[in-house]
Amino acid sequence: MQPGISKTNAFGINFSDKWGKKKNFDLAASYFFNNSNNTNETNRLSRTEFTADSIRFTGSNALSNSNNNNHRFNLRAEYKLDSNNTIYIIPSINFQDNNSYSSGSNYTYNQIRGVIDSVNSSMSHSNNNRNGYNINNNIMYRHSFAKRGRTLSLGIVTAFNKNQGESFSYNALRYYNDGEVVDSLLDQHRNSNTNGSRYSARANYSEPVGKQGQLEFEYEYEVQHNKANQETFSNDGEGNYDIFQPLQSNKFDNTITTNTAEIDYRLGRSRDNQLSFGVDFQNSKLEGNRIYPPGATPVRQQFNTLLPNFRWSKKIGVNSNFRLFYRARTDFPSIDQLQDVLDISNPLNVVVAVTLFKTGLHQFWIGQVFLC
Repeated sequence: MQPGISKTNAFGINFSDKWGKKKNFDLAASYFFNNSNNTNETNRLSRTEFTADSIRFTGSNALSNSNNNNHRFNLRAEYKLDSNNTIYIIPSINFQDNNSYSSGSNYTYNQIRGVIDSVNSSMSHSNNNRNGYNINNNIMYRHSFAKRGRTLSLGIVTAFNKNQGESFSYNALRYYNDGEVVDSLLDQHRNSNTNGSRYSARANYSEPVGKQGQLEFEYEYEVQHNKANQETFSNDGEGNYDIFQPLQSNKFDNTITTNTAEIDYRLGRSRDNQLSFGVDFQNSKLEGNRIYPPGATPVRQQFNTLLPNFRWSKKIGVNSNFRLFYRARTDFPSIDQLQDVLDISNPLNVVVAVTLFKTGLHQFWIGQVFLC
């Protein structure tokens, strides 16, 4: 749940029908729209005691508002060539638009032996506008052999996404040091654009084992391409944002390639009482190139992982059932997380993302370093 007061409006429509002399063409389509508006106001005060007579107080006041629009189109077409062969086509399109505004103030002061001494204060506001789309399509062919439970499926998945936005941030700071007051102003404009594509091919074969069992073999090959471009400009004092900031700008490309082989055993034909377990072997390769700023070492990492899975379902009454499942998976860092770009939108809390890889453990960690 997002903090604050939210208001949501939604509308949807669905359509489904069958065509053909044998009703062998099944079509289902839907459109869904939702709008959400959120307003959040916070007031914080923290107290840190270093010693009995040395205390630091930090306070903040913030107001934010965001408005988000989302359009989703989904379609599912199923065409039965005959009793043993079926083709599925499942496309979807999603459009998003988001506008947000925030303003706030921060202050810090020390109280030492009853004497109050200011450390710093700031006033800020920002505007952010983002929009993008996601286009996905899944095409699958399924063949059922004469022997019950023996099937072959072939599928291709394509996906494209684009996200672009701009933001304006204004932050006026004041530092206090031994009676001296230093003012600092941060007024910047940032363009941040990302786009990506994903292609995968999958083959699945199932073979009956005994009266109630079934073995499944699956192989999937997938390639993901992602590009991110962030440019930051400062105000020149005359209302023009034309001073380029190289340390806060970044252009990054990365490619993720995975090969996954899976074997599963399922016992029980009915979902009311079924047990299944299996394991995936996944080989993953992550390649990244920072085009700007130049001089960075390219990322080249490869991982081999075993991913077990388990599922048990049992119907225990007319209106109740019990399900227990476990499945391991790997998630790769997003293109934004791989950009080691400096974020000084809040000069009192400067952040830079750091990505560390451990090839021996086949793990990677993503975190943030705070430079205060």
